[in-house]
Amino acid sequence: MEHIKLDMKDLRLLAELEKNGRAPFSKIAKTIGVSKEVVNYRFKRLIENGIVQGFFPVIDYFTLGYRCYRLIINLENIKYHVRKKIIEDLRKLKGVDTNVFLFSEWDVEILVWVKKPGEFYDFYNKIIDLYSEYMASKDFSIVTKIHFLANDYLHKTPYSITIGDMHKIESIDEDDEKILEEIKKDPRQELISIAANLNLSFNTVQYRLKQLYTKNILKGIIPVVNISLLGYNRYKVELVLSKQAQRNKVIDYLKTRNEVTNIAEIIGRNDMSFEANFRTNAELDKFLEDLRVNSSNIQNFEVMNMIVE
Repeated sequence: MEHIKLDMKDLRLLAELEKNGRAPFSKIAKTIGVSKEVVNYRFKRLIENGIVQGFFPVIDYFTLGYRCYRLIINLENIKYHVRKKIIEDLRKLKGVDTNVFLFSEWDVEILVWVKKPGEFYDFYNKIIDLYSEYMASKDFSIVTKIHFLANDYLHKTPYSITIGDMHKIESIDEDDEKILEEIKKDPRQELISIAANLNLSFNTVQYRLKQLYTKNILKGIIPVVNISLLGYNRYKVELVLSKQAQRNKVIDYLKTRNEVTNIAEIIGRNDMSFEANFRTNAELDKFLEDLRVNSSNIQNFEVMNMIVE
């Protein structure tokens, strides 16, 4: 694959989009010192080149009273088209996020957002009924907190968003839910368009969206970057700690490493996982060596190569 190299203006644009994916081009242009037309041109080029594949709204479902169950599955005796069909079916389900692995004991990670444990058990039983003949092994755990970090290995501009760090459970009504659904469909959609689609006034949408931010329900809009086009591979690393009391120390260290883009705190077989991007296996090996030196309470770890789509 021929890799694409981003120049400094592209990287600064990417950094501003990670801070606020809904920021108007005029504001971004003023921040990075170029014209609005330049920002518009470069943004379109990032989209057309496939570097930016879209935008992801960071919604803190924990604040809305949801729990996040994590199911990982090892598939066996299947052909490629069967696995592809399973993944496509899973991604059509509401409240379900899916990751796919290569060169690992596990093939698929499924994150399920539910308000009641019974809803997860219903989902789990459905998965068993549909795919049990392909499932060699499985394991599930509970995700308690997720830290989203910027791609600052590219642009050297640290930024982070945490979900699960809530102080109280918030409630929203049907109109708020519809606004969130519109944001999920098109995170950069203009307010006037959202208002028209939902048959609400512009002022109503503007106020309610501001309240979703104020209540820490909607915490940000971040670009989805195809790092493979930039010459990087994505890895997920699962950690088992010998001392739970030092969990925050490990997290604080991981946040200082610009290769890390996502950290999840877990209750289950593993204590936490993180995602990181590297160009070569040598970079990955050096990172893991540094991690073990700086975090002596790591009892065990497992590395999984993630498929970037």
